[in-house]
Amino acid sequence: MIDKARPGDTVFIKEGIYKINDRPVQPAVSGRKNAWITIMPADGKRVIIDGSDYLSSYDPDKELPRTGSVTFKNCRYIRMEGIETRQSHNAGIIIEGASTDHIEVINCRSEGSYNSGIAIWYADSCKILHCEVIGANNKELKPQGVIFRGEAPHEAISLAGASHFEVAFNSVHDCFKEGIDCKEVSNHGIIHHNTVYSMPRQGLYADCWFGRLSNVEFHHNIVHHCEWGFGVSGEGKDASMDSVYFHHNLLYDNRASGIFFSIWGSDERRSNIFIYNNTLFNNGTARHWSGLTGGIDIMSSNLNNIFIYNNIISNNYGYAIGAFASSGEKDTAFINRNIKILHNLEWQVNIPDKESPKPHFRTVYPIEGEAAIKADPSTIFKSLLFW
Repeated sequence: MIDKARPGDTVFIKEGIYKINDRPVQPAVSGRKNAWITIMPADGKRVIIDGSDYLSSYDPDKELPRTGSVTFKNCRYIRMEGIETRQSHNAGIIIEGASTDHIEVINCRSEGSYNSGIAIWYADSCKILHCEVIGANNKELKPQGVIFRGEAPHEAISLAGASHFEVAFNSVHDCFKEGIDCKEVSNHGIIHHNTVYSMPRQGLYADCWFGRLSNVEFHHNIVHHCEWGFGVSGEGKDASMDSVYFHHNLLYDNRASGIFFSIWGSDERRSNIFIYNNTLFNNGTARHWSGLTGGIDIMSSNLNNIFIYNNIISNNYGYAIGAFASSGEKDTAFINRNIKILHNLEWQVNIPDKESPKPHFRTVYPIEGEAAIKADPSTIFKSLLFW
């Protein structure tokens, strides 16, 4: 039915559970700029694509294909709304390839996948909006015959080499790895108004796994009850990151630090990172396995032009801000790298009552930023209301 659609058509799918076995749902048609093809359930009913039989086993001598229960490849100007996938032995929904652009996935749901729940893979001008991802990266869904490499691949929402993308108003929770990961050579994207919670790793992640990641903005996201709130990494050899903007996000009750400049992988250069107007509350825990954690953790020293300002950092465990250099050394270290930390509200650090465990990665030293505001944010808020 889908492959009979023409530009401007809407394809209505009847209510039901559709089990796939030998191939994914993969449109072989395209719309046009002013005549999109829309795929959606009929009468607002539930349509579920069940992938439990598709790729349930695979030839170990072959590479597992980059595919999802729903796959968009070599197509353009298609909007899919309200479709669910479940029990996918690879990705739930994937938008893939340089010949794929202007695909929108809206109000969809992925429940249970071995690979990403939803992913944009080297496609241009695509959107993931108002979706829910649950149970992604579940190793129990590994296809029989595929070599297990210690963990399931990728993340709940993966943006790998995506360009001119938007990921917004999604709910990502109760998965098995990271939440939303913008990585590799992704560029010119916006990740905003998402809620990520109950994840065993970082809720939001920017990682130049290889190549150059650039011009990505994270704003108005909420991350809680994850390991780290937001990770900034240069894991891949000779990779780089430039022009990442992280602002107006709320990070709270995460077990490790709210924001983490990691030393994972090759610890490559990150430049022109702007972190401002965020609220970090009650992040970090006593005797965390990685060592001392807190609000903002600048563990990596391979940084240049880092600007951290106008954030509210309150009631975090261990420190408001920690860095690779101690208070006595940070001035020189920060000047050499043009790291500027100023005008942050730093309030009520929960000081450890016992010695923290030996750092798993590298020692982080609590520091104070320039012109720090020392005040209870709730008091300031009450006084502003009164005024």
